[in-house]
Amino acid sequence: MFGTRVLVNGQLVGEHLPCFTPAEFDVRKYLDGSGGANELVVRVGAHRDVLPKGMPDGFDYEKFDYIPGIYDSVELIFCARPRVVNLQAVPDLEAQAVRVAAEIEGPGGKGEAELTCRVREVSTGKEVGSAQAACPASEEVKTVQLRVLIQGPRLWSPEDPFLSPDSCMLRSAATSRRGGCGPSTGR
Repeated sequence: MFGTRVLVNGQLVGEHLPCFTPAEFDVRKYLDGSGGANELVVRVGAHRDVLPKGMPDGFDYEKFDYIPGIYDSVELIFCARPRVVNLQAVPDLEAQAVRVAAEIEGPGGKGEAELTCRVREVSTGKEVGSAQAACPASEEVKTVQLRVLIQGPRLWSPEDPFLSPDSCMLRSAATSRRGGCGPSTGR
C-alpha cells in the first residue's frame, strides 16, 4: 500500500512510491535465461512512514484498521514490441465517431507498425466501425490517435449499453508479431 519494491532473483528492479496506483517494471535483464527457476518478490510498504516526506500517502480514517497487503492481481506479462501501453476510447456523438488514443511502445528501428481498432454494438456483437493508423518506428512510447466513424450513434446508458470499443490490434510487418487489447475487464 505505501510504496512498492520489486526484486527478481535478489536484484532490485525498481520502486513505485505512489499509493493505490499500478506500476510496471521491465524485468528482462534480471531473468535467469538458462531455463532455471526465477524468483519474483513484490514488497508492499506496511506503514506510511516508509514514504519520503512530501509523497502523498492516501491516508484517511476509513483505513485506520487497514491491513496492508496485495489485494489485486500481480501479473508477469511477456510481450514483445510493438505493444499497446495504454488505451483510451472517447465517444464523440457530434462527429459520429469514437476517438481513440493509444500509447504505443514502437518497434524501434525495425519499421512501422499498424494499429487497428474495432467498435461493436454490445447487444448484437455487430461491428459498426473500424479504423487503422500507422505507428512510427521509435524506441520511445508515442501516442497514436485515430477516429473510428460510426453511423447513428446514441448515448450509452445502463438500460441501453450501445457501443463497446471491442479490440485494438497492433501488427508490425517487420517482426510479424501481434499484440493488443481486448475488452475491458472492469478493473
